[in-house]
Amino acid sequence: MGVHNIKNIKKINFRDKCFGYQLSGMSIDYTGNKKYFATARTDIMLKTFFSHIALRWSCYKCNFKGIKRCSDFTIYDAWHVENILGIKDDDKGYTNVIVRSNKAEIIMNEIKEQLYFYPVLLQKIIPVNGGMLMHSAEKHKYRDVFYKSMNEIGIKNSVNKFLKIKPTDLIIEKVKIFSSFFGIAPSISRLRKRIRKNYTEGSKK
Repeated sequence: MGVHNIKNIKKINFRDKCFGYQLSGMSIDYTGNKKYFATARTDIMLKTFFSHIALRWSCYKCNFKGIKRCSDFTIYDAWHVENILGIKDDDKGYTNVIVRSNKAEIIMNEIKEQLYFYPVLLQKIIPVNGGMLMHSAEKHKYRDVFYKSMNEIGIKNSVNKFLKIKPTDLIIEKVKIFSSFFGIAPSISRLRKRIRKNYTEGSKK
């Protein structure tokens, strides 16, 4: 992501899922029907965000992590639904919704007929999707020097210095967009997992 002329920007979507849930990215719509789209592999903002090098200090020591919370609901991403529910992941996205109060239970009972609703025990969710629920973000080892570097050489040069975007990142991103556009990304993902599993099992022997 380079420098953008804000005068020509019509819309910005920080987590655009136009290519599926597995390939969300930054999209910017410009006047003249021009569009920018990039994932965390190549977009500067997303790369700093997901690498944890540019998060707020509170993110590294979040007071709201853990099972016990004061809210009625806790809502966050649900990954690996095939391992939790035993169903095929359609790449449209699933969400964990933890019901924490009587009020929340009443609301959920009122709306669940309008949803794809799968009741699951929390104890089954935590081993698979518990990281975001239970643990704060891990501080990047170059977080402090990264901010100093931005003041000296700017964000683009600092990202290239600490989180270098490689040619392979550009290639992989193009392949993923292509496969998602033609609907073959889930199949490729399952094949990759199978190869990785077979390689891991073979290494143990």
